[in-house]
Amino acid sequence: MPVQTQLPLDVLRTDGGTQPRTAINWTTVAEYAEDMAQEAAFPPVVVYHDGADYWLADGFHRYHAAVRLELPTIDAEVRPGTLAEAQWYSYSVN
Repeated sequence: MPVQTQLPLDVLRTDGGTQPRTAINWTTVAEYAEDMAQEAAFPPVVVYHDGADYWLADGFHRYHAAVRLELPTIDAEVRPGTLAEAQWYSYSVN
């Protein structure tokens, strides 16, 4: 069952092949960062937790915007699951 929480940005793994897009759109990241700085609401990123790692599966542009702003945490929907499940989910939403 998914859990809504705040996760520290530095625990999110982005190196597991869960980003199926060829590149991050840095213009979109800049726009999101601008909106986040104005306290705009964004949906939580989706993360799969395998018991050890938190695999970012959806929300890479939001994640990079939060990193750009040096935010300590991000709203996250944490789902139990493996890296493979995170990969399959990411393919389904992109």
